[in-house]
Amino acid sequence: ADNNELYDHLITLLDKILASYPTAGVIVMGHFNQFDSKRLCRNTSLKQIVKKCTRGNATLDLIFTNMKCCYNYPEILPAIGQSDHMSVLLHPVSNNHRPNTITKVWVRKRKQSNMQAFGRFLLDLNWNVLSQLPDCQEMCDLFYVIILMGLDTISPQKSVKLHCRDKAYVDYP
Repeated sequence: ADNNELYDHLITLLDKILASYPTAGVIVMGHFNQFDSKRLCRNTSLKQIVKKCTRGNATLDLIFTNMKCCYNYPEILPAIGQSDHMSVLLHPVSNNHRPNTITKVWVRKRKQSNMQAFGRFLLDLNWNVLSQLPDCQEMCDLFYVIILMGLDTISPQKSVKLHCRDKAYVDYP
């Protein structure tokens, strides 16, 4: 059988998802009879993790993922009902042993109104004062002080506690 259409569909979807969400975890699983799994793995970040036969002497029921380290090897279980395929069960690696370390970071609110106010602050400044300084280092130091003063006035920093188990896509105001 020709699986080029399925292969092209998977590649297109994976490219689209990972372009929008580069750190997304992906699992593709199912019955892949006469499918070139090595071709899919060569052209993506996915790994095929089913290592035992699922129908007779063949491994037809596959699991592809870019999160191999997050899962134990799949468990092959008896077929369900009248199926001639074995069942495949995927267990996540237990992370109960991982301590919940907390890190304190400083963030600023990125509201549109704050950005507009900061833009007005920059426009209203008399930048000529920088050119009157004797050397580049003093200019740079004063520039840094001015920028921080504006940021601290318009959008003060606040501390946020980050937990090691927080998801990478969580954004803090």
